[in-house]
Amino acid sequence: MSKIGKVFKVKNKEFVITITLVCFVLGLMLAMQLKTVRVNEEKGSNRINEIQTQYAELKKNYDAKILEMEEKDKMLEEYRKAETDEETVNLLKQELSKALQDAGLTNVRGSGIKVVMDDSITTIEGVSDLNTYLVHDEDIMKVVNELKGAGAEAISVNGQRIVSMSEIRCAGTLIFVNGERIGAPFTISAIGDPALLESAMLMRGGYVDGLREWGIRITVTRETDIVIPKFNKSFSSKYLATVVEETTTNNANNVNTAKQ
Repeated sequence: MSKIGKVFKVKNKEFVITITLVCFVLGLMLAMQLKTVRVNEEKGSNRINEIQTQYAELKKNYDAKILEMEEKDKMLEEYRKAETDEETVNLLKQELSKALQDAGLTNVRGSGIKVVMDDSITTIEGVSDLNTYLVHDEDIMKVVNELKGAGAEAISVNGQRIVSMSEIRCAGTLIFVNGERIGAPFTISAIGDPALLESAMLMRGGYVDGLREWGIRITVTRETDIVIPKFNKSFSSKYLATVVEETTTNNANNVNTAKQ
């Protein structure tokens, strides 16, 4: 082979290597760019979902306030229309009955679900801490919160009614609800839309799903007639005082102003 042919062959080889390296670099840059675009798209999608969730929550609270004011207006109108003392007394009794029910001070019944939680009877390789296989107060609290978020109207844990002042706490290996000691299995009863409550409990990737991965035994069943007892403790108020609310008219004006 002539010297010219050898030189051409060497240069051609160098050219091929150079082109290969350039293509590799361009391909790597393109892959990184596509990855960056995907990450940005995912961040944008997550932000949109977050904003939508916040908007839905604000709208829910706003609608609840409007409904509350409408109910108060309706109640005041009924008082104005009451022609006798007896009618006024009956209206007051109805209002008191509803207030007692909302506060958890009356026995209630309705459809809903029952959630039974019990300690694990299996072990996981590499996990020697026995507390891992037990139902804790935190587990009960989180399940109760999930039920509240799903619209439960009344909840009890092993027969103890859950109200605003209820505490679920542990003392050593014991769990207390409303100051009463309870033990496994833990039965959580909730009155509300059975489908929504069940969906909240069985949601994939939810808290109940996570507990089952640790062997905690949990069953969820729909019930057509659940009876939940009233809160049987006494409320004591040493430090709080009632705040006089503004008139309904002022509240309505403030809401309308905020809406504008």
